[in-house]
Amino acid sequence: YASIYPMTDLKLAGTYYHYWTPESVHVTSGVLSSSTESEDVGDEIDLTLSYSYTADVTFNFMANWFIPGDFYNSPNDATATEFISEVKVTF
Repeated sequence: YASIYPMTDLKLAGTYYHYWTPESVHVTSGVLSSSTESEDVGDEIDLTLSYSYTADVTFNFMANWFIPGDFYNSPNDATATEFISEVKVTF
């Protein structure tokens, strides 16, 4: 996790995650002689941009990516992307 304030009311934050399995996963469940998948599940990158418009109103913009590792095979190995925006009002 890291964050910076390029301006007083503007915050840019980011996180990075690497996912893996703690042990080998067999292609055929319960059959120990079957081949195994890679332990590299993938990587996730999350970015958040927050702008404090007033003391009670904040705008948030989030972008998230999951980049599959070798654990996933085609056609399930495409990068997943998510974009979210929100307005937060506190009373």
